[in-house]
Amino acid sequence: MKTLNHYLIILLVALFPTLLLGQYATNSVLSNGIWKKLKIKDEGIYKISFADLVSMGFSNPENIHIYGNGGIMLSEMNIDFRNDDLVENPIFIEKGADNIFNSGDYILFYGKGSVKWDYDYTKQRFVHTIHKFSDDSYYFITSNNVACNEISSTNGSSLISNKTVTTFNDFQFHEIENYNLIKSGSLWFGEHFNSDTTNLNLPFTFPNILSSYQVRLTSYLATRSSYPSSFTVNANGSLVQDITIIETNMSSYTAPYANTQLVTNNFPATSSSININFDYFPANATSEGWLNYLELNARRELRMAGSQMNFRDIESVGTGNISEFVIENADTILKVWDISNYLSPKNILYNITDSTIKFKANTDTLKQFVIFSNTNYLVPEFVGDVANQNLHALPQSDFIIVTHSDFINQANELADLHRNNDNMSVIVVTPEQIYNEFSSGSPDVSAIRDFVKMFYDRATDSSNKPKYLLLFGDGSYDNRTISATNTNYILTYQSASSLKPTESYATDDFYTLLDNNEGGVTGFEDIGVGRFPVRNITEAENVVNKIKIYMSNSSFGKWRNNVTFIADDEDANQHMNQSEALATKIDTTNPEFNVKKTYLDAYQQVTTPAGQSYPAVTAAILSSINQGTLLINYLGHGNNSGLAEELVIDLSDINSLNNHNKLFIMVTLTCLFNRFDDYNQYSAGEQLFLNPNGGTIALFSATRLTYSTPSFVLNDKLYNHFFSHDTIGGQLRLGDIFRLAKNDAGSLSNKRNVVLLGDPALKPAIPELNVVTTNVSCNSLNCTLDTIMALTNVTVSGIIKDNSDNIVNWINDTIEVIVFDKKESYSTLANDGGQPINYSEQKNKIFEGKANIVNGTFEFSFIVPEDISLDINKGKISYYFSTDNIDGNGYDNSFTIGGGINSSSPIDNTGPNIDLYINNESFISGDTVGKTSLLIAKIYDISGINILESGHNISGKLDNETIVLNNYFSLDFNSYQSGKINYIFDNLADGLHEFKLIVWDSHNNITEETISFFVKDSTSNAENINYDNTYFIIYPNPFNSSTTIEYTLSTQVKVKIELINMLGSKMAILDSEFKNSGKHVLNINKTELNLTSGIYYLSFDFGNKLFYKKLIVQ
Repeated sequence: MKTLNHYLIILLVALFPTLLLGQYATNSVLSNGIWKKLKIKDEGIYKISFADLVSMGFSNPENIHIYGNGGIMLSEMNIDFRNDDLVENPIFIEKGADNIFNSGDYILFYGKGSVKWDYDYTKQRFVHTIHKFSDDSYYFITSNNVACNEISSTNGSSLISNKTVTTFNDFQFHEIENYNLIKSGSLWFGEHFNSDTTNLNLPFTFPNILSSYQVRLTSYLATRSSYPSSFTVNANGSLVQDITIIETNMSSYTAPYANTQLVTNNFPATSSSININFDYFPANATSEGWLNYLELNARRELRMAGSQMNFRDIESVGTGNISEFVIENADTILKVWDISNYLSPKNILYNITDSTIKFKANTDTLKQFVIFSNTNYLVPEFVGDVANQNLHALPQSDFIIVTHSDFINQANELADLHRNNDNMSVIVVTPEQIYNEFSSGSPDVSAIRDFVKMFYDRATDSSNKPKYLLLFGDGSYDNRTISATNTNYILTYQSASSLKPTESYATDDFYTLLDNNEGGVTGFEDIGVGRFPVRNITEAENVVNKIKIYMSNSSFGKWRNNVTFIADDEDANQHMNQSEALATKIDTTNPEFNVKKTYLDAYQQVTTPAGQSYPAVTAAILSSINQGTLLINYLGHGNNSGLAEELVIDLSDINSLNNHNKLFIMVTLTCLFNRFDDYNQYSAGEQLFLNPNGGTIALFSATRLTYSTPSFVLNDKLYNHFFSHDTIGGQLRLGDIFRLAKNDAGSLSNKRNVVLLGDPALKPAIPELNVVTTNVSCNSLNCTLDTIMALTNVTVSGIIKDNSDNIVNWINDTIEVIVFDKKESYSTLANDGGQPINYSEQKNKIFEGKANIVNGTFEFSFIVPEDISLDINKGKISYYFSTDNIDGNGYDNSFTIGGGINSSSPIDNTGPNIDLYINNESFISGDTVGKTSLLIAKIYDISGINILESGHNISGKLDNETIVLNNYFSLDFNSYQSGKINYIFDNLADGLHEFKLIVWDSHNNITEETISFFVKDSTSNAENINYDNTYFIIYPNPFNSSTTIEYTLSTQVKVKIELINMLGSKMAILDSEFKNSGKHVLNINKTELNLTSGIYYLSFDFGNKLFYKKLIVQ
């Protein structure tokens, strides 16, 4: 409902934008003094006695002050007026005969409840609005040396009246919030009707009702039924409304869940007591109905009834009107207050003759009054002390963290992380602190938005505007209920649409729409926003720890060069075609990244009793995650339990992830995957984000149903910014990326449905420096650089540069290199019918090795394998390096590869040389080893080792089990000829085993090497171990925070203890020195080693006695 005043405010703001908006107190009134918080529920006159004040803790409550702004919900629109900070309210003080405020005395104040009533001139009735977030209102009380703000009096007896008021408008409503029908949106319903419960009776009383005016009844009802169903509404036994509501489309999950009717009718005012009766007529046994609310508008005689009576008269309103109000059944002890401005009520001086009170007032606008006796006052509830706070005095900051008080320590830890690592200014506040200063203590989404807007409005230029907002706490579609199970730690903005699944959503964008003409969901995001959906301290700690790892050099690695696209099948190949477009975009604009594709329809679909499945897709996705990928982009179907109808990734997969040093960002605009606000469950997106051992570092994902086309548009906009830099050359942070993408999407549907779970101030793990190829040369006769042929010996050199194209000559480290064969063409299988699609992918590696960087330059060589594809096209070199505090990447695709075999290459008919060991190089085939043992393979070939995935994989066969070992092979530094495999055999069965290793060289010569070993280690799973007279114990194991290794040596020996991860890579050397005989103790600390939950291995080398022990971190 828009009023004249509303449009006047818009005009004033347009002409004088600083007149009404952007003016904020320098300090909050709560910044000093002793403060107590009070709670009220109903509107009316409240009494606080002297004794009450003493019991609250005021030892000498002489000068009492009450502050509060009433409990009405704040407007969602920025342009609408709201009070800044707390407003002092006038009070009436009863000091008794001695005129000293002391025992037996009291104060009175007018308390405004949480229900708002407005007169709708179009509908010709008063309409109510309940508070979406609170049933209660709050006031604040203090005592100081300043005189009380006592209520002033007004006397209109000299006014000349032109209206006489002897009747008034009254209204009542019934609305309870019991059911959110689709657990989404801001609309809640009350009483539930079905075939068993068909009747509801609600009594109301309007004392001295005016029979000459009809009562106006408004009913808001809903039904869910496959056929039309109906309600009848009776008042005192007479039919007033007969409401039929159309059938619901029960077969469509996108159709409205229920249909509604809002109906208004009049009926005669025959009695002050009115019984409203609802009868529901279900169409069948499954039909359901709900009452949202009912309103009653009536007129009453202006006669005092009860101990307090509010009154107003819409008929008295008019330009130039002066009204005389005549109140019957009165006496001299009554008080009349003008509460038109409920924050500054006025005491009305009146005339009384016999039992009739008369007073005059200007009624050019609607005036509201309360008349009350000196009995039966309302009494506020004492909530507790309020610590001094002063959010209004906080400095301008880059990053605002709003955290639930349970997570304040973790929020401060995150703030320090950004202060120290990013030189950011960060403030951390709680919702309660915001509510106290911006919504008079009541929970309100607009209060949080207004708090952020204060800094936005105060900014003098873009440099000191707030840039990021983090909501540190889970949210709930139920913003009202306070319970142990509800997760409304930080309020959610729920859409007005609450019945149609495709139009209902929760969004955090609301908090970022900060311009004066914005609000609700209208406008463009002005800052980046993210949320941590944590429900307890452990989850909060885990998320912060993941961010610490992500920001540290422990997460450096060539996995940061990978970008993975996953596409669903079905829907006429729409998801694969869209993924192809996005993949091509990145491959074209950012070729330094290696695009990996996992398209469901490219894999064999398997039929099971439970339905169709793609086990190979699941394996491929998990492999990508374990190997590491900067980003995963999924397009297709999904739900809150996983991805795709076939659940190629389900909750068990998500919770088993252990990629803590390779955390990825996930973009998935699929339906419901990120439904964070249903407190009855953890969605798949939440579990992926909250996994303490791995999963994602952030998700950009949908909370509700989405449509694929607008989702793809938003997805595409995202990659306009993901790899971009800001105006000073810095990498954009997650909040920037998603803000810009959403703003680029304009008024696109679906975009409010998508939220960021993650830290908006976090930078993606995109390498900072650039690797540039300076020369590619071949070392073979008859070699030309226009096309590199098979068996050509190639040497590549390059340099490291910064973003300003300067050579970085202080880099002395290791560069990791992958050389790819040309792109290969693939076709999908049309598993679900339709047409297959063709796509290409550059994934076949012809070389993967390491070289030294010296003063910012490097060089390496390799021989191109014989079995590359012979067609001619562009190859690619992918680079990655890292130092202690910075990393870099690059690419080169300037060369072509193929065209046959280099005829001048040396002849090589000899396969690789393989040395195989278990645990150490003193191993002899047939030796006895433990259940957990390390395979060591040392491989050499003068022509290099073939790692092409063309059937010539490096593979092993343990008894009858084939193991592909490409990912466990690493070349020695500065060599393409020699390398090593480390692979852990875990939980080997007792008895004799045989292992065969198969390796090919670049000329396709094969070598097979076989060893046998005997497993007899009945004590390997025990914590007390006696190994060849070396006794040691690990306790506890498994462990949570720390464990102890205690060992006893029989003689002096060189000891080396190493920590190894699941891939066989060494993570740390825990001990390495000569030890004397006797007992020794070593402590392992989970935090110091940056360990997350999972399985590790300890390598023990006691003077050529080498064995392994599993270590479990919880």
